[in-house]
Amino acid sequence: SISQLSLADIPEPTASVDGLLQARVPGMMVMQSSASQGSGAMIRLRGNVSVAMSNQPILYVDGVRVRSDGLARNVPPSGSSLRSNNDIVSPLNDISPGDIERIEVIKGAAATTLYGTEAAAGVIQIFTKRGRPGDARFTFRSEYGYDTPELKYMFDMPLTFPDQVDAGEVSPTFMQDNFWRTGRSLNNYLSVSGGSDAITYNVSGRIQNEEGVQPKNESTIYAVRGALQANVNDKVTIDASGNYTRSSYGRLFNGTAIADPLTTFEVGDALFFSGAGSLQEALDIFLMPDIDETVNRFIFGGGLTYQITPNWFAKVRTGLDYRGNQQRIIEPIGFTPGEPTGQLQRFDRTFTSFTLEAATGYSWQSADGNIGNDISVGVQGYREDLSIINSVGT
Repeated sequence: SISQLSLADIPEPTASVDGLLQARVPGMMVMQSSASQGSGAMIRLRGNVSVAMSNQPILYVDGVRVRSDGLARNVPPSGSSLRSNNDIVSPLNDISPGDIERIEVIKGAAATTLYGTEAAAGVIQIFTKRGRPGDARFTFRSEYGYDTPELKYMFDMPLTFPDQVDAGEVSPTFMQDNFWRTGRSLNNYLSVSGGSDAITYNVSGRIQNEEGVQPKNESTIYAVRGALQANVNDKVTIDASGNYTRSSYGRLFNGTAIADPLTTFEVGDALFFSGAGSLQEALDIFLMPDIDETVNRFIFGGGLTYQITPNWFAKVRTGLDYRGNQQRIIEPIGFTPGEPTGQLQRFDRTFTSFTLEAATGYSWQSADGNIGNDISVGVQGYREDLSIINSVGT
């Protein structure tokens, strides 16, 4: 059971891959874990299929297995141990929707048959664009968007601090005026493709800046990608593709963290936990910390296909996925009531995956075309290395 999603059939621009998948693949649930910029969605193809293993689908990009865990919540080993209750940024953010040609989703028994027990939750295969013979073709796209927060269900001062509002110490719309804002996004994309019958190319770049509806919630992404395909002769074809992404994200404490300004103001604990004498002072204290994350991602894949006979082929493919993310939380002096010191937390996580695949296949069809048979045999192996360094300084 394979669902195929072609980007050529989707006219509207999409900002992320998980947003692209939402409501377009039968049986797939895409649930956003938070509204923070860069946070990942929880993807489920067949519900929760395992207690001990990941329930996220396995992710492949151009035949290279890449890191897909940590698409949702910040739970070790997928995420980090930082106590900010922040979502780890999604690995899908490192792939530009503009570079995708099609997406194939494999679920059910076919996934485990082809990719082993770990694929019980399904497999998502992303195929990026390749060049086509002809003159160089340039594509430039610039997108601008804004996000206005819906505050209908958000508590403000009359509900959480009625005494201060009645005394005239604070405006009834204090949080609406001082905390919430209109988020904005700008995405610029440029690509060039072309080539000859012997060799084709596709090169692209992306710059994306986004601001969330809360203070200090922003993201910046720089990405460059290249793909090359060459026909050495009538039987041998070589292809290679590489993608480098550098992204940075800003955050606030959120969720159930005591230092989350939204939670403390909505439940009326802002003065208690900050030790401040006024709500404006409390808000200034809660906005003191800096929470940021930087991600460097490199994906490379290459393969060779040999057409032994018109019906018989053999291929080999290898690839590398490197992802290093550094998270940092700075709590300045004066942030924690009664503490004369500040604190710095640093969390570095490096993930490397190497994939090697070899396969051969034979296709036969009767002269009348009524009977056909396809046989393929292959082997695939991958190695993953994970390194985590966590430190705290006062």
